[in-house]
Amino acid sequence: MKLRSILTSLAFALPLLLLALFHIVLPDSDVSVTERRTLEQLPAFSSKAIIDGSYGEKLEEYLLDQFPLRDNLRSLKAFWQFDVYKQLDNNDIYRVHDQVCKLDSVLKTEEVTALIRNTNKIYENYLQGMNVFFALIPDKNYFVAEPNGYPALDYAQMEQLLQSGLNNEISYLGMTPFRALTIDDYYRTDIHWMQQSLQPVVDSITTALGTGSADLSTYTSSNHTPFYGSYYGQSALNMKPDVLTTLSNAVTDGCIVTGPELDEEQPVYNQADFQDMDGYNIFLGGPQGIVTVANPNGTTGRELVIFRDSFASSLAPLLMESYDTITLIDLRYLASVNVGKFIEFTNQDILFLYSTTLANSGKLLK
Repeated sequence: MKLRSILTSLAFALPLLLLALFHIVLPDSDVSVTERRTLEQLPAFSSKAIIDGSYGEKLEEYLLDQFPLRDNLRSLKAFWQFDVYKQLDNNDIYRVHDQVCKLDSVLKTEEVTALIRNTNKIYENYLQGMNVFFALIPDKNYFVAEPNGYPALDYAQMEQLLQSGLNNEISYLGMTPFRALTIDDYYRTDIHWMQQSLQPVVDSITTALGTGSADLSTYTSSNHTPFYGSYYGQSALNMKPDVLTTLSNAVTDGCIVTGPELDEEQPVYNQADFQDMDGYNIFLGGPQGIVTVANPNGTTGRELVIFRDSFASSLAPLLMESYDTITLIDLRYLASVNVGKFIEFTNQDILFLYSTTLANSGKLLK
């Protein structure tokens, strides 16, 4: 009986001792590639931090972030939730066949209204009398949530709010340019669409803007792998990474990307940016308040300004055959009142291009 008690105690204590030993011996990591974020480091000790309680909070965050086999345990939990308990989601992440999605099912009217106010303000301050269009990109849930028994956003209500609330001088395209897309046109492990699938989008957008459309079948494809999308780490599922494909031709190869946040001129696709925690940054250098794509050999005399989120980064290069310059403005990083400091609005084409995900978080726009 005594031996059994000893063995039971050892069975409980030994794993804890081993984990503590691993925590001491193994070096701390700076970043989590799967979660695409920096990890907490051992906090500096001070009497002030002890007294105000901040040291204990930081220490707890550090221990959680640097826990041995953390990614393995997260994967085990996800496996248990999906494959053993057969739960439909794990922390709002769900899986449909080989696609990973994130639930966004509650229409936040105050957020959509905030986006409408921001758009109307931009129009009134800078764009009156110009050709202005508004398009809404569907997220992955649009294609798979409701058909597979998951709660779905009321996309029709979102469109109704936008169409009725936006300035009447803004031509509302809504989701029309994207009706031909399917879930297979989006990365399996990420929120974004795949550039090589955007022919119908390019056709529809350029028709609305009154320009010629590029034939993507004549572009050269380059594959970049492995691409671990944002949902890869959030899901903690043992999945194969995506292949990220970029399309190029003589026009995109000759374009120059500049912006106040860039140290120097860059190409449209910078392979070094693919090595960042977010490989999608290969498109125009990733998130920035304002970035300009210029075609030094352009002869159209036309310019396009896109107020956008990250989806436009992969679309803009495919529109360069029709424009000498495309400027992309992300109002999550650049305040509306400062837009006029960077660009002079004259007779450019204007496109507001937002995903339903951002529209449902419209207060992020400054």
